[in-house]
Amino acid sequence: MRHFSSILTLVLISMLWPVHAASGQFLEPDPDALAALEKMAQTYRERPALTVTTSVNVQIEKDGHVADGSEFDATFHFAPEGGARLHWRDMTIYVTDGEVTAFHDDNDSAYFRMSDDGSPYYALLAMFMDLPFPHLALAFGEEDPLDLSMQLHSRAPWIRPTGLEDIRRDDQPVRIIMLTSEFERMEMVIDPETQLIQTIELEILGGHLVEAGTVLRYTHTFEYELPEHEEMLAKMKVDLGERSRVDRLVALRPRREVPAAGDRRGVVAGDVIGEPAPKFELETFDGDLISLEDLEGRVIVLDFWATWCRPCVHTLPMLHEIQKWVDEERLPVRIYAVNVWENADQGEAARVSRLESAQKFWDQREFTLPVLMDYTDETAAAYNVQGIPTAVIIRADGVVHTLHVGVIDDYVERFKKDIEEAIRALEF
Repeated sequence: MRHFSSILTLVLISMLWPVHAASGQFLEPDPDALAALEKMAQTYRERPALTVTTSVNVQIEKDGHVADGSEFDATFHFAPEGGARLHWRDMTIYVTDGEVTAFHDDNDSAYFRMSDDGSPYYALLAMFMDLPFPHLALAFGEEDPLDLSMQLHSRAPWIRPTGLEDIRRDDQPVRIIMLTSEFERMEMVIDPETQLIQTIELEILGGHLVEAGTVLRYTHTFEYELPEHEEMLAKMKVDLGERSRVDRLVALRPRREVPAAGDRRGVVAGDVIGEPAPKFELETFDGDLISLEDLEGRVIVLDFWATWCRPCVHTLPMLHEIQKWVDEERLPVRIYAVNVWENADQGEAARVSRLESAQKFWDQREFTLPVLMDYTDETAAAYNVQGIPTAVIIRADGVVHTLHVGVIDDYVERFKKDIEEAIRALEF
C-alpha cells in the first residue's frame, strides 16, 4: 500500500537527511515526461522477476577539477510477489511478508527486523537514511509519478520530470527522461522496448549538500538478469539460523573490544580516532546516569570542560549554537558537556563542592546543554584528554570519528561538517 503524500515524503527525508525547504523549488512537470515515468514504473512492477546489479560512482567537481569521491555496487533481486533480497556494501536485506530483515556480512550471530508498515520504501529509508538507488523507488515507491520522482534518489527530493526525448545513441534507440529542480539535474536513459534503465546521471549544483561553485555528481550503470520464477522465490527465503534479534540496525556491525581506561593512558590524543570509544557511565546534575550504551545508535559529542578554563568559556556558547542547529535539522546527535579537573580532592565533600561549582557556573550563563560530571576524571583519562576544551565526536557504531582540542578556527562550521561526516560514515 503506497499511501504517503508528497508532503510526508519531504518531511521524512528532511528528518533523516538535512534538506532546507527554503532552498528547493519544484518545477512544473512536463506531461509527456510524467507519463513516460509512470509507464516505466508500471513496467518494472509488473515484471515477473528481475535481478539488478548497479554500480554507483560519486564525483565532486569544483573550479574545473574533478575528484573521485567513492564507488560502490549493489545487487537487488525482485520477486514477482513483491518481495526482494537486497545487498549493498556489507548488508543483506530481505523485504518479505510485510517485514524488513537485515543481516551483516561479518556478523552471523544477530539480525535486525522491523515492520514495513505498508511501505517498504519508507522502512528502508528510515533504516539506512540514504537510498541512492532508483530501483527501490520503482519497486516500492509511490503510485503517483510526481511523488515517485521525489523517491528516485534520496539526495535529490526536489526533482520533477521536465523533459522527454527519443533519440539514437550508438545507432540504438534510447528514451531520455530529464528530471530537474532549481539545483538538481537527472538524466535517465531508458531502453524504449524493455523500459529498463540503462544509465542515470545526477548532478547536484546547490542546496545543503554542496558549496557554491561545486557539483556533486552520481553516475549509475545497470546490468540485468531475468531469472526463473522458482529460482527467484528461493532467494526470498530468510534463514535466521542461530542468530539473535537486535533492536537497532547499528548493533549488527561487529564491534572491536573496547579498551579499559588504564589502557588509554599515554596514548597520543589523535590515536583514539578510528578506535572504539571507551565506555563511560556519568551522572547528570540531577544524578541520573548516562552511559555510552544508552546512546548507541546516535552520534555523540563529548565536550570536556572546567569552570576555571577561559577557552572553555569561549567555546561553550558556540557549542550551544551547534546544539540549536542539531535540533533544527533533527539530526540523530547527542551533545554533552563533561565537567573535569575541577579539583584534585576526592571524597563526598569534594564531590558536592564540584557539583555546586559546575551547576552555579552553568546557571549563571543560562546554558542549557546537558552536563555530565566526571567526578573521578577517569573518563577524561580514558579518552586521553590532555588539555581542555577537548571535544570528541563518536559515530553511531561507537567508534571515535574525530576530536578537537582548544579553540579552533571556524569552530561552529568545522563542528557541523564533522558531525555530518560522522553521520555519513555509517551509510550502508
